[in-house]
Amino acid sequence: DIPELVGRMMAQADKVPAGGWIVGFGYQAKLMTEKRTPSRAELDQISTDIPVMIVDSSGHAGAGNSKLFEVAGIDADSPDPAGGLFARGPDGKTLLGPMEETALNAVRSQRPPFTGKLAADAITAALDAGDTSAARLGTWGPDYIRGMERMRRLVCEFYEGFNFGRFVKRHPHLKGHVTDLLIGDLFNDRVDEIVAPLAAMRAEAAAG
Repeated sequence: DIPELVGRMMAQADKVPAGGWIVGFGYQAKLMTEKRTPSRAELDQISTDIPVMIVDSSGHAGAGNSKLFEVAGIDADSPDPAGGLFARGPDGKTLLGPMEETALNAVRSQRPPFTGKLAADAITAALDAGDTSAARLGTWGPDYIRGMERMRRLVCEFYEGFNFGRFVKRHPHLKGHVTDLLIGDLFNDRVDEIVAPLAAMRAEAAAG
């Protein structure tokens, strides 16, 4: 139920680094006792100083607390983006907390970068608690999947026969991103900037 969800997430407040968010993933509104997504006011019980975001198991819907909307620059006058919506009160403006599709994505895209250290901390904490359930580890699941996809592309598409030295010489401003990938820092979205130029250079090599 919602009180249990709030309680679990409230326990994470003291563990969030400066500038971080409290993020929960994997709930299903239809399975909640209340049969609905938690409201902004309910998520404010977790923290009014730290952004709080929950995302359901489909990844298409979620909700946020007041601080989340503040840092995301979303307020009562913000329009719903095409293909998404922010749930609103009877006045048609007041943000209630739930959001769907592109509205959720607009907020989620502003989350601070997820790091390998945070993933390691999440795993360690889960093991210490004896709880490695999807509900517990699901908070970092989507980021983990993106990181593994970056590793898959690096190994399967770009590693064999690819000259990273030549790539860095051609794109010196991306040297740091290449280093991040090669040392395994897969959880930083900025490394995605190298995919297109890597693919272009690989295509040149294949054509030659």
